[in-house]
Amino acid sequence: MGMRSSNWSKASQQIDILICTRASWPSTTPNLEAVAIAGEPSSQSPTETIVVNIMHGHQPSQPLSVERPTPWNKRYTLNESLVPVTEGEIGVSWAGSSEVSRGYMDLPEKIAERFRFDPYSQDGTKMYDTGDLCQRNPSGTIPFLGPVNDQVKVKGFFVELDGVIAALNSCPSVQGAAALLIDGKKAPYGQILPPKPARLGHWRSDSSASSAPQTSSFSNPSDATMVEEQIDLEAALPDKKHRKYSRGLRYRVLIIYRRLSSLVGLFNTSAAIALVMTGISREWLSNITAINLAMAVLVRQDFVISILYTIACSAPKSWPLFIRACCAKIYHLGGVHFGAAVSAGAWLLAANIADIVCMNNAATGTSLGQACARSPPFWLLAAATVSVASSWFFLRKVPVQAEKMSDHAIRLHFGYTVPVNGSFARLSYNPLVEWHSFATIPAPEAVSGRPKGYSLIVSNAGDWTKSTIQDSPSHIWIRGVLTCGAMRIATLFNRVVLIATGSGIGLMLGYIQNPTGRMQFTWSTKQPEEAFGEDLYCTITKRVPNAIIHDTKKQGRPDLIKIGYNLAKSYKAEAVIIIANEKTTKKVVYCLETRGVPAYGAIWDS
Repeated sequence: MGMRSSNWSKASQQIDILICTRASWPSTTPNLEAVAIAGEPSSQSPTETIVVNIMHGHQPSQPLSVERPTPWNKRYTLNESLVPVTEGEIGVSWAGSSEVSRGYMDLPEKIAERFRFDPYSQDGTKMYDTGDLCQRNPSGTIPFLGPVNDQVKVKGFFVELDGVIAALNSCPSVQGAAALLIDGKKAPYGQILPPKPARLGHWRSDSSASSAPQTSSFSNPSDATMVEEQIDLEAALPDKKHRKYSRGLRYRVLIIYRRLSSLVGLFNTSAAIALVMTGISREWLSNITAINLAMAVLVRQDFVISILYTIACSAPKSWPLFIRACCAKIYHLGGVHFGAAVSAGAWLLAANIADIVCMNNAATGTSLGQACARSPPFWLLAAATVSVASSWFFLRKVPVQAEKMSDHAIRLHFGYTVPVNGSFARLSYNPLVEWHSFATIPAPEAVSGRPKGYSLIVSNAGDWTKSTIQDSPSHIWIRGVLTCGAMRIATLFNRVVLIATGSGIGLMLGYIQNPTGRMQFTWSTKQPEEAFGEDLYCTITKRVPNAIIHDTKKQGRPDLIKIGYNLAKSYKAEAVIIIANEKTTKKVVYCLETRGVPAYGAIWDS
């Protein structure tokens, strides 16, 4: 073996056999005939044994192999049922020996998972699951194929590449880092670039571990400044702002919808006072009735809605947030419809009473055609009638490609137009019986052999949706034009938190695939992969690597208020948008707004 000395350089020149666990330069050992190594240099052996469990005589021209166990040790290549694999089959490597360690300290579940009594030795010894994939070859060699999980072995220890990235990003001078396993080797492949000056318009890029909703780790790289932090999604909420009565008045009673309807009512009240005070002709009763009726109808017309949304959502992102936040309330425009409709009814009642009381003779010398042509109410009502009928002008039966995601959902693909983000379409099998609205997912480019256009997700929520999933239609009726909806407002914000429950993912998927700003995303649903398909799940995790996907079957219902608030504050989001059922939406929006977080969600006004 050589002399025993504290002078390593002098000793290494005389030894002929070296047993080492670290790298050594061949030039320092001129008499060396054999080397026994384990751990770091080969990365082929298990860690949880006291001594080397497997070893073989390596030929320099041959690839490394796990090979055979050392004397008094055993190794097995077993399948999931702990049965030895046949030649050519891949299995997991198990190490057996009296020298296998007793387990992990204070980790009984991990011990039960990785340590078992050896059923093949019958001597009471244990065997250990190394977590390494191996293949049994006819030649007797057993090549190492890598770990079962995403860990890599470095200096005898298994580490996660994500942990390496986090460690690199913790350095103040590092703006972005990545860790890769290249060609099965661990080597210092990398590049250090000189720092770039910060530029306006860049955001901090965050990511979160979605395995549990309570804690989220933010550390995704980007070309902007990196910030590493731990976000507690279950952190306690602060107290609500304002007193209880003022909160209820502002955020429940006087929402924008009711403010708009009240404003329309105020204008009509002013008009009524003016009629009484100035004695304007009784004909104005009919005129104002028609004005209100036309307004109530036109504000619900597809083209008018899309124009109003386009104007409101065209506000530049450089504008102050309070202006953009007001523009985002455009989906409350139904308040104008309600106020005008109620006012039209009141004016019509007044006009009828006036006609009954005051009319005592009929006009002569005027034909019906002339009277209609000179009557403002006639033209206003004609415009309202055309508005109501206009959606039927665009009635058509279009081909559709059905992609069944599961027994719970189906995705329908259309190729006749490409909509804007945040729009919806109306579908039907019987145009004169029923119509159903669904949010569109724009496809500006051809994908997977399908032409550009759009798609939409239909989930099981009733007889119509259930039959659609089961029948997978080839053609379907479309009415009207694609109209802007609530998700259109997401384009107003630089940083936004999206929250969806169940099939609400369909409304958000268009923005997720084609975002206009930074986003954080939370989706709470039952068995997301099984219910909506692996492709959609992968699309979300690819587009939003930091997405928090909460499986309610495994984890129960999350506290969306806490998650939304803590995400918005830590992410410095300008808005939170939620798509859920009516009760959940109103609760989350109220609880966030009363704590100073701009929140938006459907108001179910129709």
